[in-house]
Amino acid sequence: MAQDFLNGVGRELHKELVAKDKINNHTSYISGPWLAMDLKNRKSLLHFNVFALLRPDPKTEYNQQLVRATNLLCSTLRYMKTLRAGLLEPNVLHFQPYGAQMVDAYPLDMSQYHRVFNTTRIPGQGRDELFTNEKGRHVLVMRNGNMYVFDVVDRDGNLLKPTEIQAHLNYILTDLTPAPAFPIGILTSENRDVWAELRDKLQDQHSVQQLKAMLYQCSRYHRQLVKEASMGDPQEDPGHVGETMSLDWSGNASGSVRMSWKK
Repeated sequence: MAQDFLNGVGRELHKELVAKDKINNHTSYISGPWLAMDLKNRKSLLHFNVFALLRPDPKTEYNQQLVRATNLLCSTLRYMKTLRAGLLEPNVLHFQPYGAQMVDAYPLDMSQYHRVFNTTRIPGQGRDELFTNEKGRHVLVMRNGNMYVFDVVDRDGNLLKPTEIQAHLNYILTDLTPAPAFPIGILTSENRDVWAELRDKLQDQHSVQQLKAMLYQCSRYHRQLVKEASMGDPQEDPGHVGETMSLDWSGNASGSVRMSWKK
């Protein structure tokens, strides 16, 4: 039976796969069907989400939460910048010692790497959707069920200094805002169709438009702060004006403005 498949249907299927692979040089022929299967799965993402378990840093002082979070975020942003510049080395699976170069080595599909950053999975009825905002310059931090947003890339594409990132994270860690009575994040652990229905109801009520309006006001507020900061001491050069915004789903926002000056 196996030999009949090899010489019959199997041979034709192989030809089709080879032809499909040739017209999709940027990815693997299995990428599309695999992604569709994943997005159509209706189970909670708690069954599938991957996670990273990090070893303690050899330097004990670097394991302090604020320092650790700052270092991880800074390193992640440098990786993001390298990825976007197209400077990452190919991801290659080696079956021989690495020094053997490309002997028994197979390049892996990296076409989904751009999804690592600025991407979210939006629930839908029957199938979810991946949305990527390639112009996004912020990070979202969740703590005690509260969400915080701050920019980590400026308009020129430069990364914030580690000290500035640390200042934002320190604000979040020391914020005394209590955990929300009804944290919106818990809904994302639901069955995907259930979460899609609940999300649609939230959108229909008020959340999205209020959030967009709030973010617009925040951007105006930030530009005004930059303008006022530039009118400060003429002997000083404004370094950075940053704002950490705390968001809730009623459309409210609170922020802490911090300025750093450099001589």
